[in-house]
Amino acid sequence: MGLPTLQDRRERGDLIIMYKIVNGIEKIDKEDLVLVTEDRRTRGHVKQIRMRQCVKDIGKYSFPYRTVEKWNALNN
Repeated sequence: MGLPTLQDRRERGDLIIMYKIVNGIEKIDKEDLVLVTEDRRTRGHVKQIRMRQCVKDIGKYSFPYRTVEKWNALNN
């Protein structure tokens, strides 16, 4: 039927939420979740995100960690 898989829909939803957080649409303090670098010298798009250090497994499988790599891989 050509429907996207559940994994694809989850990834798309995560990226939509990340867009809303980075652009200030969601009322979440983005500094608590991610480190946005708006440096023009980066490859890819302007709003790259750096991952914070995490030592516990609960943080390694959290929303920011599963979304940052996909977010930074996006094109302009």
